[in-house]
Amino acid sequence: MKRIVSILMCAAFALTAVMVLKEDVYGETYTDKVTSMEFVKIGAGLYMGKYEVTNAQYRKFKPNHDSKALHGISLNGDNQPVVYVSFYEAEEFAKWLSHKTGMKYRLPTDKEWDRACKAGENINKYWEKSEDACRYANLKDETHRAKVFPDIPKETLLMVYCEDGFVLTAPVGSKEPNKFGLYDMLGNVSEWTETPYDDKRITRGGSWSSNPDRATCSDFKQVFPKTWKVDLKINHNVFVLFVVAKLKR
Repeated sequence: MKRIVSILMCAAFALTAVMVLKEDVYGETYTDKVTSMEFVKIGAGLYMGKYEVTNAQYRKFKPNHDSKALHGISLNGDNQPVVYVSFYEAEEFAKWLSHKTGMKYRLPTDKEWDRACKAGENINKYWEKSEDACRYANLKDETHRAKVFPDIPKETLLMVYCEDGFVLTAPVGSKEPNKFGLYDMLGNVSEWTETPYDDKRITRGGSWSSNPDRATCSDFKQVFPKTWKVDLKINHNVFVLFVVAKLKR
């Protein structure tokens, strides 16, 4: 039986395609052949990217894309999440992938992202104790503080009291997944959604420099769509793409 399926991509895009499903099997996976991005079924007719979109995957669209470096640390690793991507560039990536595959990709809505983050539970984050946060999210932790704020005592910073070894972005999938099998929903890099907020767009998830209260399933920011970076000396946030896809009949 043919079903309309929505596929959301963590940190990047959305695609539309026809899939023949015998039943609604949650956890069913799908791999895009152009970019090798993996998707996990999280609801009736709804798929989400298993990982954030990587530099290697995005460079199939823009071979010369530069995710740059910060504090002398490169953000350009093949398996690191792509950053320095505006809302409009995210949309262009989705259009490109739609053309290459014959499917229709788009960014997820804010509500779709929220659903994927909570993974069927009434939660706001995946941990209770601060020292457990590094199992699930790359946030402002002791590793980040020691490199970026070495002269500031950790007791004076809003941070998680653990250490994961990543100063900036971590390779995608380095943390434990949520109940839907999705990685890096919180922390690592902020993610675009297609939902407008006045003349801005909503971003979700927080980043490697986020305070723990800003990297939750409910927190969001409003960002101008032309933004491809912010003042890194202030808050270090950069953005990845995020995708959803509705499969054609």
